[in-house]
Amino acid sequence: MVCNDYDSVLLLGDFNSECDTQSRGFQILNSLVRDYNLQCCDSFAKPAVEYTYFQDTLGWYSTIVTYL
Repeated sequence: MVCNDYDSVLLLGDFNSECDTQSRGFQILNSLVRDYNLQCCDSFAKPAVEYTYFQDTLGWYSTIVTYL
């Protein structure tokens, strides 16, 4: 067993899930966010980040969300 003492942890990643309560991927991520009282820290980005991915031909875009 390994025990570590941290003040903060960043959870980063591309979860490829719609932010929709019917999406199983979103339900799992949302549960993890609630269980560990994670806070979205995207608002710390200056200037504000509108999206982190854009597909020009189809006009699709998405944002990678960061939790602290």
